Amino acid sequence: MARFPGFELEGVKDIAQHLDLSPSTVKRLMARQTRPLPTKRYLSFVLAKKSELEAWRDEELRDPVYEGGNAVHRAEERKNP
Repeated sequence: MARFPGFELEGVKDIAQHLDLSPSTVKRLMARQTRPLPTKRYLSFVLAKKSELEAWRDEELRDPVYEGGNAVHRAEERKNP
């Protein structure tokens, strides 16, 4: 049970396990400027809500960058068959 009401996950390791990522990747995603991982810091704790993480992940996967890196190439193919 989490010590902070409203937050199901506490700590980078819990967040990483929920997202099936490494803790270092979670830290990198938390620190990025564009669409950072939705976490909250309270004193020395890193907290997250599962619903916010899942919504963030869904949005990230909709990004064309995650289509194997060929999204631009595929778009050009559709224009010029």
